[in-house]
Amino acid sequence: MTNAAPQPSTLSTEDFSLAFHEIDLTQYHEAGPAVAFYMLGFPPKRITDALAAHDRRSTSFFRTRPGQLTTPLARERAQDYAVTVIAGIAAESKFAGVPIAELRQVPGREDYLTVHSILDQLMLCHGCEFGSEIRAARLLLLEARAVAIMNQAHVWYAVESVAEELLMSAGALGRRELVAAIERGMSDRHAA
Repeated sequence: MTNAAPQPSTLSTEDFSLAFHEIDLTQYHEAGPAVAFYMLGFPPKRITDALAAHDRRSTSFFRTRPGQLTTPLARERAQDYAVTVIAGIAAESKFAGVPIAELRQVPGREDYLTVHSILDQLMLCHGCEFGSEIRAARLLLLEARAVAIMNQAHVWYAVESVAEELLMSAGALGRRELVAAIERGMSDRHAA
């Protein structure tokens, strides 16, 4: 029995291409919510290690007395927040040309758990008018809002700007750099 040293594996061009495509998908997946946070009034804080962290105010609607969304504004902000969560999947879908429904289970699984948690909170407020059909329709409405945001030209320019900055900064942007990338993308659109 010989103890031969393991041979380094060789990666094909296809392997490299797939790896770079995955990096691109991740950059767009993280850029989408950051730009949506900004557009819907949740100040984005930073993106680090491929995780979008948001300002504490973006989840303040969960800090109501018994944990319910007791005011119309809290319910509206909860829905806006759910849209920002879905915006990562919407951006990835737009970039990759893959239907959003195909991304719900694998890359979007954690995001959709958050969205379903928000829908549960909303259901507590309107239990008598919130059945499974309404829940499914509300999810589709939240997805449609996220897609509509990503389809706005100035928003997409901002997403591309953030994705490009993420790539150049090895996946980490502080708040100042993130907001600058968003605003630069939006102003670049006006210059084009």
